Amino acid sequence: MKNGSRKTICVFGASAEGISRDMILRSSALCEKLGNEGFDLVFGGFARGMMAATAEGFARAGAEITGVVPDSLYGRRTVHPACTKIIRTGDLLERKARMSELADGYVALPGGIGTLDEVFGVLAERVVGESACPVVLYSLDGFYRGLMDWLNGIGEQGFLYSDLSELLLVSDDADEICSYLSRQIG
Repeated sequence: MKNGSRKTICVFGASAEGISRDMILRSSALCEKLGNEGFDLVFGGFARGMMAATAEGFARAGAEITGVVPDSLYGRRTVHPACTKIIRTGDLLERKARMSELADGYVALPGGIGTLDEVFGVLAERVVGESACPVVLYSLDGFYRGLMDWLNGIGEQGFLYSDLSELLLVSDDADEICSYLSRQIG
């Protein structure tokens, strides 16, 4: 437990614009549900795309919201006004480390290269035993289906140490995600 009786979920997701409104709304609804389940948020801190959806969902639930912003982007992008705390870091690597220090679990909303970098970093930590935090891919409209097909394929070829089902949950069901995280984090 990182901050009192509430647990903290680190949410990864795109800060890109142009994402479908439906995907934004459904992601925000998941985040609101997580906040209502007693989780606080740590995230990348920005006010665009999935990051904005994340902050807005947790804010509607009255959760604590920590934005972790690298100096290289501070001032170039807008920090979400719902952040109750902002942590500045020297760079993206330090940002990821700081978010991991604060996280009890992870949810990856649909995202691009940055999101995948963050997810693979967390999964690598799980594989080598440096983290036991649960990981969820929120696979809206099958967003992560291609990635999972690829991962299952390399697993069948012997490139993975662990069964993927032991490393993460892939789901598009908000109730299943909340239940899983509550069970895993306790």
